[in-house]
This record gives sequence, C-alpha cells and structure tokens, in this order.
Amino acid sequence: MKIRFDQGLALGVLIGLLISILLFWMLQVWTLNVTETFFQLVTPLVSILAALLALSGIRSQVQSNFEIAENTRKAKLDAANATLPIVLSNICRVAENRIEAIINRQMR
Repeated sequence: MKIRFDQGLALGVLIGLLISILLFWMLQVWTLNVTETFFQLVTPLVSILAALLALSGIRSQVQSNFEIAENTRKAKLDAANATLPIVLSNICRVAENRIEAIINRQMR
C-alpha cells in the first residue's frame, strides 16, 4: 500500500491551526478578565464541535447513500438471477417445439 502525502494533510493543518490559536488565546488569558477569556475560548470551541458534528452527519449520510445504492444493485442482480431459470426454460421449450415441428414436417 502506497502512502500518499496529502492523505492526512488537511487534518494536520487543522490540528496545527487549532493548537496555535489555542496557544495565542492562552497567552492573552493573563491580560484579560476571566469571564471574557472563558467566552472567547468556549465560543470557537463550540462552533468547531458543531462543525465536527455536522461533518460526521454528512459522512454518515454519504455512507448511507452508498449502502442504499449497493443494496439496490444487489437486489437487481438477485432479481436477474431469479428470472434466469424461467427464461432458459422458455428457450428450451421453444427449441423443443421447433425440433418437433421440423421432425414432423420431414416425416410427411
């Protein structure tokens, strides 16, 4: 398995950005009031948590769509496999009738 460079790049950039923002906020904590700092730290964290929750919802919706498409494909394949013996039986019956008709015509 070949590991690509960009597989974890976005997550790494996001984590690095969040850590650097958190460090800068922590440096400002000593100069600000505690309640202001609390709300300045909690508000972005709550919004990031909401974004992650939305992302997980979207990911599960996409996975659900893939599963529905796969189930539909399997159902169509099963239906085709179920009708195959009927079609083959009809083809055999038609072939037998044609053979009997040819033999009957040759005997006359």
